[in-house]
Amino acid sequence: MKIRNLSNGREKYETFIEYFYSTYAPHPFSRSKIIIDNKAVVELSYWDDTILINDIFSTERGGGRYAMNIICSKADEYGVVLSLYAKPLDSIAGKKMKKDELRNWYKQFGFDVEQELEDGYDMIRNPS
Repeated sequence: MKIRNLSNGREKYETFIEYFYSTYAPHPFSRSKIIIDNKAVVELSYWDDTILINDIFSTERGGGRYAMNIICSKADEYGVVLSLYAKPLDSIAGKKMKKDELRNWYKQFGFDVEQELEDGYDMIRNPS
């Protein structure tokens, strides 16, 4: 398990979230979600000294990868830890991944498994 860097406090996490919610379009039916360049819908929140990626789904093939590249790049820039629960869901674009495929997909963005559960993985990514 990786060690989280908590030295800069909550402010950098709030600034990170503020960047996304002021830069990208709000979802028309859910104020907590944003649309990243019409390619993916994302919901981010601050939780337990991490940015929790609550939801991410693509609206077109490759949209999830596009959004994750932006999120991870900004996480590195802001120096914030990302976390998520990787659980396979139906996709409106692309394909539905199996549990292990999804784990491996997030690993390519630098996420590590904190805990394996029956239907998914708790994962974390420290900034590079």
